[in-house]
Amino acid sequence: MVEIKGKRGPKVPLLLTKEVKEAIDVLVEKRTEVGITGNQENPYLFAATGNGSLAVTSTRLRKYVATVSQILNLQKNELDWLACHLGHDISVHREY
Repeated sequence: MVEIKGKRGPKVPLLLTKEVKEAIDVLVEKRTEVGITGNQENPYLFAATGNGSLAVTSTRLRKYVATVSQILNLQKNELDWLACHLGHDISVHREY
């Protein structure tokens, strides 16, 4: 499990499978081999060496997941669970 900053500050748990954890470990291990410098200069897991690239932020990811959840037409309990894990108040999630 990893905790990421949620909307308006509270941390939100993110569950990772063993395979995803192993893949992330490889990404971290190979950073310098592919030209991504130390963590102080570029702390992002999915770091890009070029300039001007769009950052994958937790806010953008939450907005995307919220939009996709509307398309999926989730049940009320599923929507409540998703909103909680996105760090949203359910009323905020339903409003947008």
